[in-house]
Amino acid sequence: MFVGACENEPWTAIGADGSVRGTEAGLIQKFAASIDATIRWEAAAMSDLVTMMKNNELDLVIGGLTDDTPWSDRISPTRPYQEAPDLDGSMKKMVIGVRPGENALQVSLERFLAEDAGEL
Repeated sequence: MFVGACENEPWTAIGADGSVRGTEAGLIQKFAASIDATIRWEAAAMSDLVTMMKNNELDLVIGGLTDDTPWSDRISPTRPYQEAPDLDGSMKKMVIGVRPGENALQVSLERFLAEDAGEL
């Protein structure tokens, strides 16, 4: 599974060696293990990751995306899996970007996220 990550702590952090860690990285690692998949990480700016997804080079994109992401015309956001406070004190709904047309992957990921949150 090819996963793009954009630096946006605490959701994602990119190490000098290219390693990816953070809250969303941990979720994706658990998801990959649940479907017996190996992750290949690609760290870049979100605009570059969205272009890579459009070119079918990535399956998922993480980096603190919210349900009001400006990229929703190029990625398929999951249902919100968590709420987090924004800088202005409002609550934002966190999502993960899935390559459009990957319905089975999106359903599998959303089920995993619901189970992880204790909703199922």
